[in-house]
Amino acid sequence: MNPPSQHPPSRAHPVRSERGGFTIVEVVISVVIVGVLLAASLRAVGLSRILQYRTMEQTRANEMARALLAEIGQKAYADPGAAPVFGPESGETRAAYDDVDDYDGFAEHPPLTREGTKLPLPSSGSWRWSADVKWVDPQTLAVASPQSETGAKQVTVTVTRNNVPLAKVSLIRTAAP
Repeated sequence: MNPPSQHPPSRAHPVRSERGGFTIVEVVISVVIVGVLLAASLRAVGLSRILQYRTMEQTRANEMARALLAEIGQKAYADPGAAPVFGPESGETRAAYDDVDDYDGFAEHPPLTREGTKLPLPSSGSWRWSADVKWVDPQTLAVASPQSETGAKQVTVTVTRNNVPLAKVSLIRTAAP
């Protein structure tokens, strides 16, 4: 009997060790998958932050609009003077507004309190609020044409930031007590 020959293993049939491991191809594929997942998750987080910022901005704008509308709503329906004037009287400032229609055409950039102090807003110079007052038909609430006394006024307050409207709220004020 011939002794078995001791030949080194050939390259065509590599010898595998008993220890398991990853090949370089498996590692590269894993790195690519992790990279794609990381990029997708970072994009989702970024979009979430943008949405959160916009929601916060719209909430702030709605609060501002409602605050100005509440201020206007506390005023009398008509000018208490002998000769009522639609809109502010000559030289009248916001601090002296005494009726709803004094706010017609009102606009501030940046928004201020009634006393004239700045509202605590980030980048306050980019914010603007305005008010528009129209007579409306008390039955249909449609804008009256021609604009003349109807016994009902619609007040609309708009808040914008960087000229983009973020909030618009309205109220109807009537002459009835």
